[in-house]
Amino acid sequence: MTPSTDKNVLDVPPPLRRVYEWWKALFVPATVLAALAGYFFRPDVGWVVAALCVGFLVVLHVLIFFTGRNLRATDLAEKFLSTSDYTNAEERQKALRELRSAKRSAKVLFGFLFLVAAAAIVLLLYQPIYRILRTKPPKTVEFESIQYFDPTRDSGLFQQSPFLEAVVTYLTDEAKAEDRTTRILLGTTKAFVHPTPAVAIAISVDDPEHVITGYAFRQHRTQGRLLYEPLPLRYSRSGPVAFLLPACDPDDRVFFLGRLSLPHKGDPFPENLPEVMKFLVVEAQR
Repeated sequence: MTPSTDKNVLDVPPPLRRVYEWWKALFVPATVLAALAGYFFRPDVGWVVAALCVGFLVVLHVLIFFTGRNLRATDLAEKFLSTSDYTNAEERQKALRELRSAKRSAKVLFGFLFLVAAAAIVLLLYQPIYRILRTKPPKTVEFESIQYFDPTRDSGLFQQSPFLEAVVTYLTDEAKAEDRTTRILLGTTKAFVHPTPAVAIAISVDDPEHVITGYAFRQHRTQGRLLYEPLPLRYSRSGPVAFLLPACDPDDRVFFLGRLSLPHKGDPFPENLPEVMKFLVVEAQR
């Protein structure tokens, strides 16, 4: 008896059959999702994540393709052996047992691959969805520590990031040129607990006669290194000068290096800096 050539003999649940039949179509959005995952990860690991995701999905869908072909072949062979007249009944039964065992194994493998492929797509979706749902402007950008600069105590900071010494020198020379009573400030904010969009932040002090100028940096770690990203200034006709903070990841911080100038040379400098100084969220950028 000639075996059937019907393409619908694949005896698997309809969802698995659809994955087999549409694996090429699924590969396209999966590749797009991998690219999105790479975009939303940090730049130093994004391309690696995207490449691994695409490669992983290629392997999965190729395995699904060949497993589907094996299922169809064993199904046809089973039908053929069940209806053919073999003189050796023992060999026939042995062949049938082997085919049925192979078919069961293929079904288990097919189902496993389907679950892994679905999990891979979920993992690709997780990072973008997480950022979309969790990203929101910070209500406050509070200082975790802010203090006056001490050359002895803060020498280690210059060894780690030598450019900061040049900034301190420039601010000191600027204050001398203006003939102001000035002290240098070093401040680090608390880490962000969720992703944030780009926002404009401005530093303020309780006493409006106190003058604060300086520079702000986004602190973030890449491959174990602490990096300082300078924040652009946004000048306004009214209100304080704002810093344009880019989109941040959890655990990012803002580092402020500036100077506090007093209106009169005999005035004392405030000692409770964390209470009198803070960052204000001016507006979220679009």
